[in-house]
Amino acid sequence: GANGTIRKSIDKGRTWIAQQSGVTTTLRGVWACSPLNVYAVGDRGVLLRTRNGGTTWERMTNPVGGGEFRDVRMYRDSAGVAVGRIQTEDGVRGLILHTSDGGTTWRNYVPPAGMTLPLLNCLAANQDPTLFSSVGNKSMGMYASGMRANGATSNIISSPDYGATWNLWSNGISGEISSIGLSSNIIFFGSGNEIWERDDINSSSNNQKLLQSKLYPNSVTNSIRAAHGNIASYHGPTIVGENGLIMETFIGIGWYSIPTTINHDFNGIHSIVIGNTIGTFYRLAVGNRGTIVKITKSQERWRP
Repeated sequence: GANGTIRKSIDKGRTWIAQQSGVTTTLRGVWACSPLNVYAVGDRGVLLRTRNGGTTWERMTNPVGGGEFRDVRMYRDSAGVAVGRIQTEDGVRGLILHTSDGGTTWRNYVPPAGMTLPLLNCLAANQDPTLFSSVGNKSMGMYASGMRANGATSNIISSPDYGATWNLWSNGISGEISSIGLSSNIIFFGSGNEIWERDDINSSSNNQKLLQSKLYPNSVTNSIRAAHGNIASYHGPTIVGENGLIMETFIGIGWYSIPTTINHDFNGIHSIVIGNTIGTFYRLAVGNRGTIVKITKSQERWRP
């Protein structure tokens, strides 16, 4: 969070312990590969890593020096991507850094001729295809999205090799995409107060089949801030946003609001599967003023 804030829980979110990140800039993205190996990224080109569960954090070398990183994903603690935007002589442009050695070195991704990176906000990835094979998940690789430099529409880019190369997947989407998630064969994302989804993400076609969800309640006007999908739980994809907004869907079949007593903005959400047991998980949503809520079983409500 702000001022380099990092907190850790070892009891499934009941209590949180402050850690010393060694930086004072805002941290915007975090990803845990294991209880010991965790990555965090943020403003002013900050790339952080811990190998001991946060007892100490080290700053990794940024090959471009600066940038504002918005999100980070790692695959099996080796291949990984950090995305955001950076100010250049020609204006602000999208930024992707890729590592294949767990962050020891990072490479600046240079897009091919004719491809312009959007100002990237978020990432989604199938972290381990073998884990989900029993429930039919065939989605592979990574997806990233954000506003085009013209400030009017957004693009989605995809990577079949976990960040080494990227392709334009869908373009010209109205508004700014602030969140993106994967679940089974569905990709879904939030733009303003709209949910969009597509159920053929393995198709090579363009965005012609990308449809705005017609089942998103018109009475909900809060903007979406984050999304997460995990087929290995009874809870379907979830989005969170302003004024305590939490919405879920059963794999894209209708979105419905989840009642909470929270009226602060949620900025992030994540699920943790315990072992390989479907339905054994807990999910956390975090937001302004130190707000943290969680759900641990399919029949429970979200609670602090």
